[in-house]
Amino acid sequence: MDEEQVGAILAVAATYDSRTTGRSDVLAWQQVIEDLPFEECRDAVIRWYSTSRPRRIQPGDVRDAVRAARAERRNHAAWDAARPPVDPDDVDAYQQWLRDGAAAAADAPPGAKALAARRSGGPPEHVRAQLDRVRAQCASGSESGATRGGTR
Repeated sequence: MDEEQVGAILAVAATYDSRTTGRSDVLAWQQVIEDLPFEECRDAVIRWYSTSRPRRIQPGDVRDAVRAARAERRNHAAWDAARPPVDPDDVDAYQQWLRDGAAAAADAPPGAKALAARRSGGPPEHVRAQLDRVRAQCASGSESGATRGGTR
């Protein structure tokens, strides 16, 4: 993920926990989650705050949540294996189908069609406002004017 996408992830988190962020936060988070897809990270933040949590999400929590979601998709792919579209007696074709299905389930973002439809209109206004603020701070290269509220 690039700096702007990581800033957007932090903006989503800020809509839930009222954190303030600056460029140093974006860069720190980017070091931990830059290799993960944006959609999976955004969904991890939303899942985190959809349950009662005693603390703010951190980048390691995002990694853990993405890993757990991928494992869950792999598990569901195994259940789908009950009705293979290939002849199970063709061992090579069957094993290849299992490998392909597990890999696709783990790598594909959940509800890809629903996510694409939701994104077509862009992010909600409150997320856009947070993202604009983070972009402005990143462009200025400083955190002047940013205050830290609450615990980190």
